[in-house]
Amino acid sequence: MSEPESRESISAHETTKSAREPILSVRDLKKHYPLKSGVIKHTVGSVKAVDGVSFDLYPGETLGVVGESGCGKSTLGRLLVALEQPTEGSIVFDGQDVTGRTPQARNIAQVFQFPVVYDTMTVAENLAFPLRNRGMPAERVRERVGRIAEMLDMSAVLDRRASGLTADASGTVAVTFTIPAATPAGRAPSSVTRRRI
Repeated sequence: MSEPESRESISAHETTKSAREPILSVRDLKKHYPLKSGVIKHTVGSVKAVDGVSFDLYPGETLGVVGESGCGKSTLGRLLVALEQPTEGSIVFDGQDVTGRTPQARNIAQVFQFPVVYDTMTVAENLAFPLRNRGMPAERVRERVGRIAEMLDMSAVLDRRASGLTADASGTVAVTFTIPAATPAGRAPSSVTRRRI
């Protein structure tokens, strides 16, 4: 009879297992917009903006969705952050089905193409802004800002005005707005894998 596993080996096994589970799982996602016609506007068909998209995204990965104009990239993004509801399909985030949840309850954030940072604020104030808006206590905000800055190697510029940042640094600050929303522990990936679907 074998000895029971130690607490350390069980913990390591659970960590390895959870690392293999997707942080985001999308299954057969569809968004069809009805085409209306006539005086009473009856439905005569539909525009299939997103039609059966499925993928898994694992911790540490970055997924790029590439396609021609009008192919459904933006619609897919809006579906993921709940700015629109899907016609069919499911979205599972961090092990929970969030398909029918509101943007606030879904806890997924969006970064726009042209990053927005508040030029009159310091980097630290920019990082603190979304945390304060969520009602986080001041001491906890300071702690989280310090951790986020350390993870992204921005500790040296915390007191700098955002207006003096390079375009790359401004983009990094804008992306940090999503860290408090999308990761409850404020964790950032240590490595990034890019792949196509």
